[in-house]
Amino acid sequence: MGAFESILELARTLTDEDRVRLARLLLQKQEPADGEHNEIAAGERGLHSWTESARGDDWTEFCPVALRQKRVG
Repeated sequence: MGAFESILELARTLTDEDRVRLARLLLQKQEPADGEHNEIAAGERGLHSWTESARGDDWTEFCPVALRQKRVG
């Protein structure tokens, strides 16, 4: 039996209340740490700012030739 199956077998012995508590604790561990939230937010702000500043620029010279032929909008 693998580690996952062993853990699952043990979890089946818990009460419903304890299973819910275990699930919440496991999900909390999957969330990014506070520092990561700050880095993600900073990245999103930077991307938004760059997008706004470059909105009117002509980027066709950087696009592949096949895409230059197509107009969006």
